[in-house]
Amino acid sequence: MNKSVVILGSGNVATHLAKMFQQMNFSIECIWSRHIENALALAEEVDAYAYTDDIASIPPFAGFYIIASTDNAIEIIVRSIPSLNPDAILMHTSGSTDMAILAKAEKYGVLYPCQTFSKNIAFDYNNIDWLIEGDKTETLAEIEQLAKLMPHRSITKADTTQRRTLHMAAVWASNFTNRMITESYNIMKRANLDSHLLDSLIRQTIDKAINTDPYESQTGPARRKDQTTMQKHKELLASEPELAALYDIISQRISNDY
Repeated sequence: MNKSVVILGSGNVATHLAKMFQQMNFSIECIWSRHIENALALAEEVDAYAYTDDIASIPPFAGFYIIASTDNAIEIIVRSIPSLNPDAILMHTSGSTDMAILAKAEKYGVLYPCQTFSKNIAFDYNNIDWLIEGDKTETLAEIEQLAKLMPHRSITKADTTQRRTLHMAAVWASNFTNRMITESYNIMKRANLDSHLLDSLIRQTIDKAINTDPYESQTGPARRKDQTTMQKHKELLASEPELAALYDIISQRISNDY
């Protein structure tokens, strides 16, 4: 295996990928970013050999080229990327983007981490579930070999539709859950209450959902069909019509299930 990599991106996923490859003693040949200062900062952090904001100047001899950017930027990057060596594998890390967008390369695939990353927050990489895909059997085998070298909790072969479905489920489980917590903190702050009074409850809720069955562990007034309590809650949300409507929708979903 050619243990050299070019990272195309400098955001949350790109930063943690680069740190992983550094820990794996891969040769990080280049960091590319549209913003040269971001490319430089990440390159210095992971001891990359080069950095650039000119995609045409990335080295052509690496084993793996990984696009870790916003989904909207992937097609633009692929159009601009120069010809790579025929043994190189071009990959993206997107949960919802079709693998075929990479078909410009002779070998291409997907290395998608089902995880949430923030650039400056440390994370145990052994808790990553990787979803992989390849344009052909041989490419998939090489990507799987790479994934096995990377820290991981699991590695799953999944096609674009399966990966996209997982990504949507992940939005519900992570992004929407985080937004709900944000809304709950805002409610507390408006009432001059310490939002961290909810911390233990949040931890226990997540632990129960993971360690038991979230359907069985559901509690609260909507499951009990406690209309009196729910009406009092909606009165408190009178000045927040969007939030009140969301409260109604979610409560109805819960009530319908039980």
